[in-house]
Amino acid sequence: MGRKRITAYEDAGKKMKLVIDYCARYAVVPRKSDDPNLPSPWEGVPANEVQQGILEKFGVNVSNGTPTYTWQRLGADNDLEGALKFLQDRREEILENGQK
Repeated sequence: MGRKRITAYEDAGKKMKLVIDYCARYAVVPRKSDDPNLPSPWEGVPANEVQQGILEKFGVNVSNGTPTYTWQRLGADNDLEGALKFLQDRREEILENGQK
């Protein structure tokens, strides 16, 4: 059985929070195959692109599987809309607080 679904930002570990924040800021999800199912402005990208973006923007190297695993822990395998809503809510919070 898989790990518990992340339902609150505070429940995520440090590196998962980086994935969540990167994806929320740049409106991407770390699974290219989800792209056709995403509304604008969201885009599905390869997990390694998220990994590289985190390294470039935050200076932290996360393992190759962390972006995909985080997306799965947000529930994307069974509830794509719910996982996307989580990221959208985080995106709005980041934009409202003027975080970069």
